[in-house]
Amino acid sequence: MARTLLGAVLVGALLAGLAGCGGSQLATGEDPIRGEGNIPIGRMPNRETATVHVTDARGRRFPGEVRDGIIWTPPLINGPATVVVTPTDRTLRTVVVPFVVGPNQRHVMSVRPLPLRGSLVGTDVRLNIVDGATFDVGEIVELKVTINGQVNGEFGPTVWLNGGVAALDLQGRVVMLESGTGSIVIDFKGNRQTFRFTVR
Repeated sequence: MARTLLGAVLVGALLAGLAGCGGSQLATGEDPIRGEGNIPIGRMPNRETATVHVTDARGRRFPGEVRDGIIWTPPLINGPATVVVTPTDRTLRTVVVPFVVGPNQRHVMSVRPLPLRGSLVGTDVRLNIVDGATFDVGEIVELKVTINGQVNGEFGPTVWLNGGVAALDLQGRVVMLESGTGSIVIDFKGNRQTFRFTVR
């Protein structure tokens, strides 16, 4: 019982924080084509400027935007969607995030564009979470990504969450919001690893 109450408190605190980042602008049922009720779908930790385009599960394409390191898009229908982030700095790569939309759409991705040139490689990308792990609602999970045996630094991977049952907080931790199944995807220069999880 105490654990359940703690989970409810943690989830409530996170949702309050997300509302402070613009989450209160979410208006369910609005048509994304009109660009109403934009929500903070993710962050760009290095605060690059960029253009954003989103394609929803019906194949409709519409613009988003980046403001102060936050990626804003219209609310999306559940199902597969794609966010394309193109940095203004042409020395950085465009990032394509194919993800699955669920109940929670706020802060489900952390986008880190990588340099077009350089010696960065990502042949071995690992996460400190076991594929198929189970967590409780309200649990906060620290992510530790290693690339070729090294903890990621400034040019780290892009991370996103599928399923809409969790969110990424300001520290890049995964906060489990509601029961269901989802996955964490880690992408570094095309080397993509997916870790499935269940929230109970």
